[in-house]
Amino acid sequence: MSDCIRKDQTQIVLRHLRRYRRIDSMKAFGLYNITRLADVIWRLRRQGHAISTEMVAKPRTRYAIYRLAK
Repeated sequence: MSDCIRKDQTQIVLRHLRRYRRIDSMKAFGLYNITRLADVIWRLRRQGHAISTEMVAKPRTRYAIYRLAK
């Protein structure tokens, strides 16, 4: 993946988090076609953004919800 696309995805997710405070992989894929949200979150954390992870367990599935700290 090119650096330009990575930067675009990072900015898209950061903008979403600032506006809505949370995102999960289904929302990232459905709205922005981002398939590797965990990687984008990792890059944002390396940039210094405080993002928490909440694991949700439902029958036959488990997923993470990422939240931007206030």
